Amino acid sequence: MTISKGEPLSIKSLGISEFTRARPLGLNWLFFIFIGLIIVLDIAVRKSKYGYKLSAVGGNKEAALIAGVNVTKVKIITFILAGIFAAIGGLFDVMSSGAATSSFGIGREFRAIICCAIGGVSLSGGEGSIYGTALGVMLFHTLWYCLRLLKVDTNLQLVLIGFVLILAVLFDIYRKRDNARRMIEAYRSEE
Repeated sequence: MTISKGEPLSIKSLGISEFTRARPLGLNWLFFIFIGLIIVLDIAVRKSKYGYKLSAVGGNKEAALIAGVNVTKVKIITFILAGIFAAIGGLFDVMSSGAATSSFGIGREFRAIICCAIGGVSLSGGEGSIYGTALGVMLFHTLWYCLRLLKVDTNLQLVLIGFVLILAVLFDIYRKRDNARRMIEAYRSEE
C-alpha cells in the first residue's frame, strides 16, 4: 500500500497480460498449470516420506508422535508450503486479471474452505485427497459462474454458496457416523 498509495497497480506494461491471454488448445494456460500441479502434488503426497508423515499427522497427531514423526516439523513445513502456494495462486490471479490492489483476495479463504469441503476434505482434518479438492474447486467455480451468468444477486449468491458449504459439512458428518456405525457392526459380528 505504501508503494501504490492504495491505488490499483497495472501489470499490462510488463507484457504479462498478453502472455496470460494465450489459449493453447482453446483453454487458458492456467488450466494446464492447475492440472500439472494436481498431478505433481498428488504424487508428492502419496509417494514421499513427507506425504506419509502429513497423512499420519492429519489423521492422528498423538499416534504420529508415538510412531516417531516430528509433528512440529511437519506442521511448520506444511504452513510454509501453504504460504508458497498461496503466493503462487495470488500471482496467477494478478496475472490473469492484469492488476493488483491492496484488497485483492479478501474473501477468497471462504471459497477455499468451500472448495475443500465440496471435494471431500474433512473440516475436522485427516481426510481428503488432492483430486477430490481439485474436483471441489471445479464444481464450486462452475456453480459460481453459473450464478453469475444467471445474474443472481450477489448477496443471494453468497447465501447459496453458504448453503452448499452446510450441505458438504452435513454430508461429511453423516459419512463419519455411517463409517463408525459400520465399524461397530463389524466388531459386533466378530464377537
